[in-house]
Amino acid sequence: MSKLQIAEDGMVHLESKPIPGPTVSVPDGLPPDMGKKDEPKITVVEVPEIRPDHPFAIRTVEGEPFSAFAVLDEKDWKRWSRYHWHATQQGFIYRWIKDATAEGGRRPVWLHRVIHPCGKNRFVKFIDNDERNLRRKNMRIVDKKPDRRPV
Repeated sequence: MSKLQIAEDGMVHLESKPIPGPTVSVPDGLPPDMGKKDEPKITVVEVPEIRPDHPFAIRTVEGEPFSAFAVLDEKDWKRWSRYHWHATQQGFIYRWIKDATAEGGRRPVWLHRVIHPCGKNRFVKFIDNDERNLRRKNMRIVDKKPDRRPV
């Protein structure tokens, strides 16, 4: 992992020594007197690593019209990574299951709903608005359909 620091002058500095988790450092604000040579205060904020090469990422089947990935908690990844997953154009991940009552004998099951079941007329809200971050701490159940904004 690397540590990013955004300096007072707007320059981004990278420290390549290992740190215990992903962090981004940002200044708490400009110093009161710009003439001083004081270092700005630095706040370290944890940011999730949402990358397709993450060790707990699920990727969709290669050769599909749309590709996507999602990062899960280790427990969920162990359970759901063995299945073949597909993606919608918007990036939502699903798989087909047999259902005799459905048209065509199968229906889609959404990955975020198998990880965080919510029932009909309820929805999964992604706290950081990143639908690729399917960690349980990033999802909560809401009664109103959340706005879907691209990341």
